[in-house]
Amino acid sequence: MDKLEFYHQKRSDGGLRSGIDFNDERVLESFVPGTQPEDSTLLWFIDVRCSGENLPHEPESIRNWLLNRSEAIQSALNELAEELRAGIDNGWPLKKDILTQDGIGMALYCSAIRRLTGRQISQVLSDLKTTWPDLITHLDAYEHSNSSPVDAFALAGKLDEQ
Repeated sequence: MDKLEFYHQKRSDGGLRSGIDFNDERVLESFVPGTQPEDSTLLWFIDVRCSGENLPHEPESIRNWLLNRSEAIQSALNELAEELRAGIDNGWPLKKDILTQDGIGMALYCSAIRRLTGRQISQVLSDLKTTWPDLITHLDAYEHSNSSPVDAFALAGKLDEQ
């Protein structure tokens, strides 16, 4: 069974990372650095997690597959945002199943860290609902690095010698 996961995360330094993993391998991503000193601790995250047979595995087919399911995903984002605005007494992370017509398991997960209020994360969900198609469309193909950490350290040593 294949797994496909969209993630949208805000870091303590203000950085914002969004992307898509297929079977735990990153395929699309966008990162906007924060303005504070580097701190990768997450303030919140929103995931759309999918599982099933024959999920797309190429970056553009994944992008199109998610865009074709925008209505269902945006509806789930809206429903969870409304539930948070009304106030729910539930543990984190929150989970909202997304109904699909093709037998693919799909669910929305979100969590707010460091005492963000339900209303604050509700606004984040609403914003993601609004920007969903544009965000998915503009994710960049993830380029895997060909160098290992050892190579990077070796290169750094050679640069120091010059």
